[in-house]
Amino acid sequence: PGFLRIWASLLPYGLCYLGITALASASVNQSFAAMALSMAILFLFQVFEWFGALPPGSDYAFLSPLQWLSPGHYVRGLWLADPVQPLLSGGAMLLLAGGLLFGAVKILQARDL
Repeated sequence: PGFLRIWASLLPYGLCYLGITALASASVNQSFAAMALSMAILFLFQVFEWFGALPPGSDYAFLSPLQWLSPGHYVRGLWLADPVQPLLSGGAMLLLAGGLLFGAVKILQARDL
């Protein structure tokens, strides 16, 4: 059961980062540019994660909800012993992955392949 839980927890995590790579690859024509865009998206998601650490009384506290757009926000929830929290975190990651993959598909459809 432990191996199955680890596999089930890592699947949404991997799909989310696969979605980032697919979106970056669909957005540009060059492989190096796709890698650079993927790194930029990862950095942007990390910045979104840092917004969650802003104090509530800060002038920039309105940026705090952006942390929910980062896959890193849900990683801790995947490993909790509570049976509900890993499902919520995995579901949120699957939604992010689906959104990223949907964006990649729309970009590819617009290219008139």
